This record gives sequence, structure tokens and C-alpha cells, in this order.
Amino acid sequence: MTPASRAFADVRREQILRSRQQMVAAPAASPPWRSIQSGEMPPLMFQLRLLSGELICYPYSDLREVRCKDAGCIQLGLHGIMPLLITFEGRHLRDLAELLSCGLVNWIQEQSDREDHDPETAPRISQIRIEKYPK
Repeated sequence: MTPASRAFADVRREQILRSRQQMVAAPAASPPWRSIQSGEMPPLMFQLRLLSGELICYPYSDLREVRCKDAGCIQLGLHGIMPLLITFEGRHLRDLAELLSCGLVNWIQEQSDREDHDPETAPRISQIRIEKYPK
């Protein structure tokens, strides 16, 4: 084998081994929301993706309060045409509350209990409730 062909063979072997190691590595659990990436403009609205398949968008301009009772419950007070209270229940949601209060979330997705493959340390939204704001 000539030195040139040996060099190409070594490079190809490294690429195959490297790609195989990446496949074996466990994928990182992604949160059930998407925040804006660096350089993106802040969104005007955020979208709720419910288990029923329904997509609901609300403008950030209607968001008046973000309450984080604990790391497993967030409440949003929306005061638009009809005042609404949106409640997120799950685990490890404090980061989501901070992102929502800064207007940096594009969408939030409710997750099914059947899809629970994530570790206990990963954030999870098990329920999204939308109700009229209590007086």
C-alpha cells in the first residue's frame, strides 16, 4: 500500500469509529420547550402543544404574571380579551419559568406518561391546564 492510500484508509477508519461512538452515546434529554437561540429575535407569541394535538398561541403582550410555586408548578396570568390562568405541572420547571418571564420561549409541549424515557433529573411537563382567571 502506498503512503497516500494508507493515509486515506486511516482517515476513513477514524471517521467510521468516531461516528459509531456518537451513535452509542446516549442522547441528551431535550426539554419539552424550545427557547430562542442566540442571535434570534424574541418571539411575539408562544405556542402550547397539547396532547390532544391542539396548538394554541398566546401573545407575550397579554402575559401579566408568572408564578412559580415550586419546581413542579408554574402559573401564567394572561390578561387579554378574556383573562386566563395557564398552569403547567411537571418537574424541574424553574428554568422554564425564568425563560417565560423574559419572553424567550417559542413553544411548550405537554408530554404523555407513556413517553417517559427521560431520567428523573430531566424537565417534564405532564399537564397543561387552561382555565378562566379566578376573580
